[in-house]
Amino acid sequence: MTALILGCTVVAVAHSFVVGLHYFVGSFDDDANYIVTARALLAGKGLTGNLVSGNPVVGPYPPGFPLLIAPIQWLFPGNSVFVPVRVLCTLSGAAVLPLTWVWMRRRAMPPASRAAVMVLLALDPVLATFSTMVMAETPFLVALLLMLLAADRWEASPRVVCWSGAAVVVLSAAEVWLKEAGIGLAAGTVLWYFLQRRWTRAVAVGGGVGLSLVPVAVARLIDHIPLAGARYSEEIANYYRGGLVHRVVVVLPGNLWRWLTFALPRTVVPLLSPIHGLAGPLFWIGCQVTVFTLIGLAVAWRRHRDLTVLAVPVYAAMTLLYPFINERRVILVLPMVLAWYALGVLVCVQAALRWARRRERPSVRSVKAATALAATVLVLLPLAAQFPRDYLFGMFQDTSHPQGSRYMEILAALKPHRTVVETEYRYTTALFSGHRTNNTAFTWIYHFGCSSALASKGIRLDNAGFLLNGDLNKANTTESSCLMRMATTQPWAVRLLRTHRDSATVFELIGPGTAHPNLRSLLPTARIAGTGGVQELALAPLGPGQADAGDVPGTAPTTTASGGSGIITWSLARPSTLDQVSVGEAGVLHGASSRVALQILPVGGAWRTVTSATGNIGGGGAAPFLLAQLSHGLKVSAVRVVVDGSGRVYAEDAAALGQGGAPPTAGPGR
Repeated sequence: MTALILGCTVVAVAHSFVVGLHYFVGSFDDDANYIVTARALLAGKGLTGNLVSGNPVVGPYPPGFPLLIAPIQWLFPGNSVFVPVRVLCTLSGAAVLPLTWVWMRRRAMPPASRAAVMVLLALDPVLATFSTMVMAETPFLVALLLMLLAADRWEASPRVVCWSGAAVVVLSAAEVWLKEAGIGLAAGTVLWYFLQRRWTRAVAVGGGVGLSLVPVAVARLIDHIPLAGARYSEEIANYYRGGLVHRVVVVLPGNLWRWLTFALPRTVVPLLSPIHGLAGPLFWIGCQVTVFTLIGLAVAWRRHRDLTVLAVPVYAAMTLLYPFINERRVILVLPMVLAWYALGVLVCVQAALRWARRRERPSVRSVKAATALAATVLVLLPLAAQFPRDYLFGMFQDTSHPQGSRYMEILAALKPHRTVVETEYRYTTALFSGHRTNNTAFTWIYHFGCSSALASKGIRLDNAGFLLNGDLNKANTTESSCLMRMATTQPWAVRLLRTHRDSATVFELIGPGTAHPNLRSLLPTARIAGTGGVQELALAPLGPGQADAGDVPGTAPTTTASGGSGIITWSLARPSTLDQVSVGEAGVLHGASSRVALQILPVGGAWRTVTSATGNIGGGGAAPFLLAQLSHGLKVSAVRVVVDGSGRVYAEDAAALGQGGAPPTAGPGR
């Protein structure tokens, strides 16, 4: 059996590595939250301090995982911390296997069940995904399993005060500090000891966990944050509308059904995207996981009774109050669920074998053959077939990749960083851009529908100066098609850059109701000219489905180079004070340029280069964009893009912002 455990652990590590090739830090937003929180704690902010995003340190989650990775962040400054923290999570995921084996062995679970659980853990896409992310799930599982092993020793001890008891209390508190959802397991543990009439143990665990949370509770009260945390309080309040009766009669049964028919099956044996016409059969095949798991839970209650048979259902019941019932609810109790699933299958197979033996031997062989075939077809083949898959995405599909992206680089270059970026991915944007962030407009539109009034009110409330929209969460699924459609068609949003990487677009918000109330866009009323005349190039949508997701690509001016240079000039309607000028992409349309320069023409002066690069500008170019912010506004009469090269040249997403243009006719200020 040692060889089996070691082999499965090696496979689990290899599985995490293969899946990890498709994951990039910041694609989950929570991972960025943990990193910026660790940095805030290292900077001495304390529990009542603020993150770089502007959020309170303990606003969304307890800071257990950030405290765990803070020493690693200290040893590996900046973004070099990403790999070491991911290694920590991979090792934690690998440790789950031997710890689960020991936990099952202490309950005298059949060797066949234990072996099956090792294989399932090694091949599980959900565990492999979290084992490679900067997330708290796998350290949480380690804490939970260690707590259960300590509880076994405490169970056998006549003393309440002992090392094993202290370990149960400390590790139960650690679970909640790592994942706030762990409070369900802590409550289940307390209830277990209470029903066992071990009052002092129940008080010890409940009191210990409660006392450990006092610093978080006090910090939240000081920062005027709900005790349940800003994330859970906001999502539950916005997601569930209606009275108590509606929630009890409609919401809880619906969430229970989703737990049993979606979250549980897709965590244990995820099926690939349903083939056309097979969605129904695949659904029922997936439900076999739920059936066998419930049978295994009933058997464990009778044969291997311990606190998990109560704590896990209590935890599951508490998660029914949460609006998103998915694999993240199941992963925190995955070892127990897999153990019960394997136990349920084994018990049913044994019952079938007993029935067959009462008849004739060929029937026994038939039962064994059918069992092997079913296990292969329904479990092993689906798991092996999706070995490289991040469970959130399709086969070989990467997550979003904000680190080093053009959209994050231009946000990082835009000063001052205290100016708020309106973005669904608050912590990721703050991590890679350094800006304060907020998402009120996104949240209101998501929960209450697409409305220009809601968008305007949210932007005004956040005092946002920039907007980032894209496919950071799911490929071909923009964070808000509503906001994208508004931003690409309204004068209060000026597009600075669009990129096919994550189909992301960055806008600067101008005019009343934004952080830039005095800024105006100077180019819409300018007269445009080129060395070889100007032709408009129609731009393609950023990615599949983006045209339906609110992306209005527009056009980019092009001209033909003459004398070794192609020049596109915007002569302003009247001399204006220029604060900022930029171009998202520029260069030779079907070739390479030797230099691209962004120039301005001061009133009464000569053309002046404010920024340049040796080569094309844009994705894969010499520079990701050209941007110049003028600390002291200069009155100019024209701006231009100069491309040194031959043939047709272009300039995409050119923008000039200043004080002299006409105010937006509509926008957040209205």
